[in-house]
Amino acid sequence: MRSDRKMVHVKFNPRQDVVFFKMGLSSKIHTALSLEAIVGHQPEVVKCSTRIAVETIGDVTDFARVLKGFDMLEELVIVLPAVRKVGDNWNFSDVAGNEDSWDQRAWELGLKIVTTLDTDDLKSKVEKTILDEMKRLKNEKWSGWKFPNVRAVENWEDMLES
Repeated sequence: MRSDRKMVHVKFNPRQDVVFFKMGLSSKIHTALSLEAIVGHQPEVVKCSTRIAVETIGDVTDFARVLKGFDMLEELVIVLPAVRKVGDNWNFSDVAGNEDSWDQRAWELGLKIVTTLDTDDLKSKVEKTILDEMKRLKNEKWSGWKFPNVRAVENWEDMLES
């Protein structure tokens, strides 16, 4: 959906392309809902999607649960929000301008990560948080679930690197 709420039809190859769910920092809750909608309404696409990317998560328990619907998912790429602190205010931009933004980036992603040392530390904590929740769900509900690899990247362009 575009911001004007009109549906946009995009052609892609779900076996080869990375489908990027770029939801915007103000719509964390909508990432899980959008993924859930695609699982329910486009099962033929979801069934063969191998790589997806998201920039927000929201509640990690809801988010990880929805991933179970992607049977063939091999890789989940998390694109870290880029934020910059100017004075006392946080500005969202395509470039993270200073080191103080790491905690804010974790918060904007929707994860309860409160202390980070650098971007690599943030990536590691994001990956671990999501993997831990998928492992919990596997142990409690879906013992046969083969969940995807999780990789966090700093910029959306980096999602194409393997």
